[in-house]
Amino acid sequence: MALCFNLTVIAQNGSKLDENNGFKTYKFGDKLKPYLNLKSYSDNNIINNQHVLRIPGKDLMVGDLPVKYIDLYFIDDSLAKIEVFFIVKYNEDLIAACKNVFGTPDSTHYKTDTTGTNENVSAMIPKDCYWHGHNINLTYSDLSNKYYNNNQKDSPIYKKLTVSLVYKLNSYESLIDVKKEEIKEVQKKSDF
Repeated sequence: MALCFNLTVIAQNGSKLDENNGFKTYKFGDKLKPYLNLKSYSDNNIINNQHVLRIPGKDLMVGDLPVKYIDLYFIDDSLAKIEVFFIVKYNEDLIAACKNVFGTPDSTHYKTDTTGTNENVSAMIPKDCYWHGHNINLTYSDLSNKYYNNNQKDSPIYKKLTVSLVYKLNSYESLIDVKKEEIKEVQKKSDF
């Protein structure tokens, strides 16, 4: 008598990024116009037909972590990139939340302590983590450039630092390149 055991392991990976198709209620492919009716946002036009809207985090949370603000990047009239900002003190909790939802990052880069005094400790602090889906990528970035010890974490500078989650379409850079080429073509035609 032969016994066969079938063990199925459900692994979380970048496919969850594709399934979510964005962050919370902000979904890739959303149109720009409804967001222009919001009372509080800033619109920074980066290049022709690309808008970046900054929306306050207000009561928006990721688990127990409050969102500082969200930048929505629209190319033409379609949402193509979402950047979500948090206060840096939530960095470890934010990474843990991402690992819980998306699994282990595909790759991680760690901070280095430029003073050399905390080299072993700072080598274990993630600077950037990357998750890759078929259509969407997620990057966790600690926007502070150095290791902060516990004494420094009470400083006003540390309290203003941010970490971000950047969700973007894999095709984002190529969409930007297409827009830039379109602008060059329009400029060439207008020069004649």
